[in-house]
Amino acid sequence: MRHILSALTLSLAIAAPAMAQDAAATRDAIIKNGAQLNGLAQQCGNITPEQAKTRKEQSRAAIYGKGADSSGFDALYDAGFNAGIARIKSAPDGGKQMCERLKALQQGPAKK
Repeated sequence: MRHILSALTLSLAIAAPAMAQDAAATRDAIIKNGAQLNGLAQQCGNITPEQAKTRKEQSRAAIYGKGADSSGFDALYDAGFNAGIARIKSAPDGGKQMCERLKALQQGPAKK
């Protein structure tokens, strides 16, 4: 999961030269998508609620840095996190396929 967060953070860094509005929209999408993955991971049993809280704070630090104004982060993150949980709960197979895909993502690319 760490490599996913790193990739999301890298995406934000690449988007930085864009206009401020585009960068803010990209940042917000990264926050929501990362949070959604953490919601899925918790619901699949891959991480504990405590680990989810730690990841939330790691995301805040990675995206905003120390001392930066992160107002609005909690609302965006919580919306994404809850969307991930709702998505898996509403899956016809109880989220089994989503959990399998998430597990494959966490393991990284298959080695040949």
